[in-house]
Amino acid sequence: MQRFLNGNPEKWDVLGGFISAWGHSGIDDPQSMLHRRYDVGCQQFGNYFSIDTGKYTLAPSIAVDTARRMSQS
Repeated sequence: MQRFLNGNPEKWDVLGGFISAWGHSGIDDPQSMLHRRYDVGCQQFGNYFSIDTGKYTLAPSIAVDTARRMSQS
């Protein structure tokens, strides 16, 4: 399997992007389901990875977990 993650993980940058989650209203709505994301993380099915980052602040932790899983595959 070709490795795509090279180098020292301590030097990787996590950058922001779009919020992708269930919901019927935006981030400005306190009742939005965007604020209730709790079932998050990396799920692995063989060599397939499904990543739900949940809240933005969890992205670095989930990225480290995903990279660890990918390096062990």
